[in-house]
Amino acid sequence: IKGLYQGFSVSVQGIIIYRAAYFGVYDTAK
Repeated sequence: IKGLYQGFSVSVQGIIIYRAAYFGVYDTAK
């Protein structure tokens, strides 16, 4: 269970970073 939770938190972190980068690029491109 702990390993599953750790993997989940890593993927959530990746999604947050990805979305932040996506919105940053989108904002710059405007």
